[in-house]
Amino acid sequence: MRNDTPYLNWTTWTSGENLNIIINTSALGVWNYTIQYNDSIGLLGAPHTVFITITQQEEPNGGIPGFTFLVGLVGLVAMTLNYYRKKRGLKTRKNQYLNIKRL
Repeated sequence: MRNDTPYLNWTTWTSGENLNIIINTSALGVWNYTIQYNDSIGLLGAPHTVFITITQQEEPNGGIPGFTFLVGLVGLVAMTLNYYRKKRGLKTRKNQYLNIKRL
């Protein structure tokens, strides 16, 4: 039974063997599954109840901690290096232009 509602029909079971019951994990909440059995002459045994809580899985919050900062820092360093490289390159070209003009 699941929450006091029949879940499976009576089936035969051999003592000592495991029971394999599929549990519905698609509905959130607390569910109780009760196993009932009877013997070969119809006498009911002691029922056993298991409570199962299905909760919503938390979504990860964006990957590796600090990764966004690291990408931003690498981008900033790359832009700074590129700026100084271009600035130095302009001075070199300007000096080359002046040297050519002087000749």
